[in-house]
Amino acid sequence: MIEQYQDEIIGYLLIGLCFLLLTLRGSLKNPNDAGMLQSQEIELGDIVWRSILLWPYHLLCWIFSWQIWLMPVRDILLKVGIFNHEMNFLYKFLIVVLLFLNLVFLWYFEVFK
Repeated sequence: MIEQYQDEIIGYLLIGLCFLLLTLRGSLKNPNDAGMLQSQEIELGDIVWRSILLWPYHLLCWIFSWQIWLMPVRDILLKVGIFNHEMNFLYKFLIVVLLFLNLVFLWYFEVFK
């Protein structure tokens, strides 16, 4: 049975190893984290297995820690420049398509409750 999922398991572990390298690189740039690693407060083995096996959870936590989730929508639209008159036609078209898909999505959940 494991032979069937061997490629997926290897891919999962390789992504975990890449995430481990990113985690270690980021923690060595931060002096507080580097000091904690050198003082043996946290075992390196713990960091290794958690980074490799739990990378989807850490990735979601990292994405949801971005400041954009705390910004009001109006500020995001102004920062992107949606109301700018020099905006490319393609961007305007894509925004209209996105709004249409959003309405279809809402309609789908209203109809199929």
